[in-house]
Amino acid sequence: MDRIIRLLAIVVLTYGSSCSSETTLQPTDKNLLFVLAGQSNAEGAVTLDGILRLQEILPPATQTLNAFERERARTAIGNSLGLFCEVESACIDNPQNCPDSPFSFAAADAVIQGLLDSSINWRQLNANYQHPTVQLIAANYVNAGVVILNEMGEEVDNENCVFSSANTSLAGPALERYTPNLKVPLGPGFGAKMEAGSFSFGPELGFGLKISETVPLASIVKVAMGGSSLNDSWRPNGTLYQALLSETERALAATDSQLGGLIWFQGFNDQFENVYCEPLPMRYGQNLRQLITNLRADLNAPQLPIIIVEARNGGELGTIQNAQNAVAAMDANIALVPTKDLSDCFHYGAGSQLLIGERIGAAMDDLMHR
Repeated sequence: MDRIIRLLAIVVLTYGSSCSSETTLQPTDKNLLFVLAGQSNAEGAVTLDGILRLQEILPPATQTLNAFERERARTAIGNSLGLFCEVESACIDNPQNCPDSPFSFAAADAVIQGLLDSSINWRQLNANYQHPTVQLIAANYVNAGVVILNEMGEEVDNENCVFSSANTSLAGPALERYTPNLKVPLGPGFGAKMEAGSFSFGPELGFGLKISETVPLASIVKVAMGGSSLNDSWRPNGTLYQALLSETERALAATDSQLGGLIWFQGFNDQFENVYCEPLPMRYGQNLRQLITNLRADLNAPQLPIIIVEARNGGELGTIQNAQNAVAAMDANIALVPTKDLSDCFHYGAGSQLLIGERIGAAMDDLMHR
């Protein structure tokens, strides 16, 4: 009900057309728009409940915990992991006995210490929280796959991997937006689609709290689809990439902003195969470089500051990490934000998402002041 009241109180965003101007790298008193794009972790597959538990457990104004407090905090971390990352109580108590569990004391302790050391006021967050200066536009889309079309333009089933790119084309993904078409004060409630009453959020929350320290007037447009691959879903002529461009241009007009920077939080699904059953990990670097080149050209922002959120460990993600590091190293206006210390689960957790957002904000601020 709180969310409904909050949304009804906000004027519906009237979109207009806009051609973005070249990026201004130095902070100004003009509103800066930051673009957050990617898959489910950019979307935000965690709920506010995890943060509320940690607010109760972690003592304010302290850097150390006694054994009882640490045990409670670890349990809270284990119970607030992301969607599809549930952990049994026995594995939270003794993760060494559960080698396949998406939980470890090391990651939990990193999150706990990160929150204790954090410079953002995460203890103020609640279901009614609204940032006084940062605005958010969330364009989250329901997971949808890319389809193959034959020479007749008919969709074909490639379950047996018989079709190739030689005589076919790709279409989609078919986009179904589930977040309201609103410009709202930054707050929880605009992450992944979850059960009624859940206030989900992504890295935009921690990022907004951090970036507002140096950019008093900031806006964020989040364009995300869970399960999306860079190779297929975000290809330059695909619907998701085109939505990223159109949402950015409309948000620039709606918020009267200049383009501040891009945050790219994606990689998990490119450790698998594309729709033609071809392996993707080794293509990630080339695809990411192409995405950045295309975006900078299409948005008329050749020096656009870009933050790449590094993939966590596991599976084929090491190859993705190497590609992300290589792309970041090639350009002074690109920075990499590490995350692999904060989670053993692909959806991170409530505390992890706040800290990732804070790290992104610090890295973005550094790029803008170079």
